[in-house]
Amino acid sequence: VLPINYSRLFQSYQYLPITLLAVSGIVIFIRPPLALRQAQGKLHGVALRKFIGVLLICLIILYGAIAYVVTIIPTLAPHGLSYYNVFVPKSLLAAFERLDTVPGERVILSGEYTSHMIPAFTRHRALIGRDDSVLDYYPLQDKAFAFLDGRMTEPEALDFVQEQKINFVIFGVDTKPLSELPTNNYRFLSPLFTDGSVTIVKTDLLFKLR
Repeated sequence: VLPINYSRLFQSYQYLPITLLAVSGIVIFIRPPLALRQAQGKLHGVALRKFIGVLLICLIILYGAIAYVVTIIPTLAPHGLSYYNVFVPKSLLAAFERLDTVPGERVILSGEYTSHMIPAFTRHRALIGRDDSVLDYYPLQDKAFAFLDGRMTEPEALDFVQEQKINFVIFGVDTKPLSELPTNNYRFLSPLFTDGSVTIVKTDLLFKLR
């Protein structure tokens, strides 16, 4: 099955047979029947063929222009100008301001919605959020959710933090609050910031990106 682009009036693989059909039509109409050609005379027949040929070519160009214009217009739009309406709690904005005071570029783990905002509001990196950012994203996503949900043992959680070089974790926006997690499994985390249900914790292993 050939892939389909729904933004096109005609699919690209349809243009070749359509073009062949149009050429066949031009040939048929440009060549009048033998009896008509003999009756009209040579000069009149040449003029008629040229007129019909130019007319058909103009019609084909105008007809094809519709498909080309419909296809090209979306690509000419300024894709770099994207505007989104996002609700950001004041407590999360305060958390971003606190993280932005941390020097260097660090790795932050949080839920996916918060992770989308981390690069926009801070100087740091989000561990998850885009499935094209790392190889084998979804296994990493599963581990991140297991960590954020408190489903890892302490050795598993510590190994995950060391493996991914996580510096900070944000709880309580699109994840469980820190108070609902089994604290015995996260003894290596130290609170850095708290505002309502939003909590930033730092790891005892403050890796720095090289």
